[in-house]
Amino acid sequence: MAMNRLEDAEASALRAVELDPLSVGPDLAQAILDKMLTRRESEHVDGFALAYGYIAVGDGENALKWLETAVDEKSLDAVWLKVAGVTFFESIGADPRYKALIERMGFPK
Repeated sequence: MAMNRLEDAEASALRAVELDPLSVGPDLAQAILDKMLTRRESEHVDGFALAYGYIAVGDGENALKWLETAVDEKSLDAVWLKVAGVTFFESIGADPRYKALIERMGFPK
């Protein structure tokens, strides 16, 4: 029973980071990101969620890599790239690769 509660808590924390990675501190964000990366080895974890995780730990380079992966994999969450990008991806918004992703998605100007 205690293990089920631990697994439930972990799943809730993972979901919190997927929804709002900045809602947890950087240490917890890193721990959760590590779990998501481990899960990705055996099951699908959306690249967009991983990009969020990397933004939460201040790693814009890997965030861009996973955003590119999300777009390549046709992630449904990638449609939020421009909307979420206004605030959440602000730290990488000036990067030409980010701007290229916005162009690639075909968002209206």
